[in-house]
Amino acid sequence: MGDLGSEYYVKHPVTGEPVTAMINMDMIGRMKMNKLYINGGESAREWRDLVLPACAKQRVECTVGGSGYGPSDHMPFYIAGSPVLFFFTGSHSDYHTATDDADKINAIGGARVAAIAGNVTLAVAAIKGLTYVKAPPEPMGGDVPRRGASLGTVPSYDEDPSRPKGLVLSDVIPDGPAARAGLKAGDRITQIDTHEIANAADLMFVLTMAKPGQEAKITYVRDGKAFTVTATFGKPRSRK
Repeated sequence: MGDLGSEYYVKHPVTGEPVTAMINMDMIGRMKMNKLYINGGESAREWRDLVLPACAKQRVECTVGGSGYGPSDHMPFYIAGSPVLFFFTGSHSDYHTATDDADKINAIGGARVAAIAGNVTLAVAAIKGLTYVKAPPEPMGGDVPRRGASLGTVPSYDEDPSRPKGLVLSDVIPDGPAARAGLKAGDRITQIDTHEIANAADLMFVLTMAKPGQEAKITYVRDGKAFTVTATFGKPRSRK
């Protein structure tokens, strides 16, 4: 589906019905030591009770936990209010390269992951529903550059060319710099100090050049009206 496809789908659902759950299998072909990592285990109260038996049936060692935030297709669904799971068998040096060939796939491991996903899906269908759990955005899902500062936002990566210029926020971290300045999900940032903000890349450029504790004027649009507030850049939580 891809990040853009996920962003579009949650805004234009095919059936018009709410999504019960989104199960994302991203990089599941290189299982090592019979281990499977499942993020999003805390996005619904029932997940562990449904997932762990499915893992045990396939004799796979599963690590289940984390909220629904993360750099993959499931995050827009979680932000929109649907429980999610993100199946992942680990990164590798061939990722997004021409050397990621079929002969390197752990086919048996991939089949086990697919079986777990299938059994979890059937288990979800057999109950009345899932209890969605909202968690504060995690650093990996937000504006955390390798250096510079943070505003505590989760940018939307749905860059619709028909939409007015500006970066729409999918969410803000509670008590983060943006939240303290009054910004919230759905706001569209158009300018930070003298820098025009058209997309996530523009925001990351500003954050990379900024320093924690520095103040900035942020212009944003909400409900068709423009506002300007002062925010104090924070230190990314990934730093020690």
